[in-house]
Amino acid sequence: MKPVLDELNCLLNRQPELKVIVYNGQLDLIVNVLGTSKWVEHGLQWPGAAKFRHAAKRSLKSKPLNEEDSGQLYGFYKTAGNFAFYWILNSGHMVPRDAPEAGLLMLKHILSL
Repeated sequence: MKPVLDELNCLLNRQPELKVIVYNGQLDLIVNVLGTSKWVEHGLQWPGAAKFRHAAKRSLKSKPLNEEDSGQLYGFYKTAGNFAFYWILNSGHMVPRDAPEAGLLMLKHILSL
């Protein structure tokens, strides 16, 4: 195990900008969401860090099926500039295996940013 903060900071400060995405399963016992949130919020040093810290947490939902449906909640995300952080509900360390629908929705969302 090796910290990757230096590598992420390098990617976030690169020109031209690269999209940097971090995602975490809510039930991950190896890399928990609270710990990841802390280093994402306070460990990354890049021009958009303050904007990211103050950004609103948004819901990652499927499209509603009808007017009464509000869509299935799959997780949450926060984004600012070229960085996004996703936490996926009902998933452990292996998001694509544990929550494939959520993983696919997250991927589609990332590609639309």
